[in-house]
Amino acid sequence: MFLKVSPSSQFNGMGSVGNSLPTNDVFGFYYNPAQLGNFAKNNNFGFQFYPQKTDWQKDLGPELNNFGMSVGYKPENSLFSFGFGFLHSHFDYGTFDYTNEFGTKDEKIIGPTYSYQAFSLGINYDWIIDFNAGVTFKNIKGKNLLLNYNEFFIPQDTVKLKTQTFDFGILATIPFGKISSKSYDGKYFLNASLGFSVRNLGGSVKYPDKEESELMPRTSVLGYSLVGGYEGEINGETFDFVKLSWSVDAEDDLTKKVVVVTDGKSTLKEEYQNILANTNPWKNIILAEGSSKIIRHLGFKVELFETFSFMKGSLDGDGFDGRKTIGFGFSSKGISKYLYSKDENEIFEFLSQDVELKYFHSSFFDGSDIESKFNGVSLVLKNIF
Repeated sequence: MFLKVSPSSQFNGMGSVGNSLPTNDVFGFYYNPAQLGNFAKNNNFGFQFYPQKTDWQKDLGPELNNFGMSVGYKPENSLFSFGFGFLHSHFDYGTFDYTNEFGTKDEKIIGPTYSYQAFSLGINYDWIIDFNAGVTFKNIKGKNLLLNYNEFFIPQDTVKLKTQTFDFGILATIPFGKISSKSYDGKYFLNASLGFSVRNLGGSVKYPDKEESELMPRTSVLGYSLVGGYEGEINGETFDFVKLSWSVDAEDDLTKKVVVVTDGKSTLKEEYQNILANTNPWKNIILAEGSSKIIRHLGFKVELFETFSFMKGSLDGDGFDGRKTIGFGFSSKGISKYLYSKDENEIFEFLSQDVELKYFHSSFFDGSDIESKFNGVSLVLKNIF
């Protein structure tokens, strides 16, 4: 489960989309490793962290903390860009009372912790169609796991989880160009993107209290995004006055349970399905509907003057029916560009062209009993090599 928790404060305000919406979000490659190619096209370095831990599902779950970084490089006069990313995600169930089989509290015990380190590579090829591809390796660990003996969950500090999985993905963006406004001195623009990724290939875990190995939560994700808006000039500097983003992703659960009969005894066993086994493009993507095996992610974002963002989204299907998300964010980009347009000194030039500081706040499961709030800070640097 912890592998499927979305890390980005920005995308968590948009229904945890991110597979098909091009972004320079440092955590973007979690959703699709191909996002690293897109990051590398215009950025050299970025890091993102949580200023405070997230209480996942309020008091029902663990504390969540994430830290990530991305590095991008585009050779001079080349159509290719190359990106590298790292993400550390940590779940901590903390300390709680252990109740023994007689119903009395024995002691304070340390609960389980889960973590993974993700290492990702991405490539971008920008010629007419902006094409990206990427791959991610995850090293997954857990300790102090709770094992089920006689219907009592007992912590076992000697029992550890350790396995590895892979992700891969592609992302293509088609720019429809820009159209000059007849009424104003500016241009309208529109881009469309298609994204596909597979998460958590390979890997399984064998627990002492279970006969069968537990499969990793493998999923395939297919979706599209539309990004449009209006750009104009202030004191000779180009601004995106308004930018609108719309994204729909269909996340397909590729694990299923089957009944296996051996020597007259029936047992329930997990097995993997083929990629996109349950995805119906018309229903899940075009009509944006979920189902028992499909989580439909839908997100919308409006950005004003490259400074303020408002996000809203929802999840549908596979237990997420009617779940809402919402969020907002701030970027230094618009302010620094405006200052540079008024006073072209070296400091404002550096801040406007080479540095972007961002903050996002979002609410996942907004308005519910398991509402989770995310806060993220990121710094992105450009033109440093």
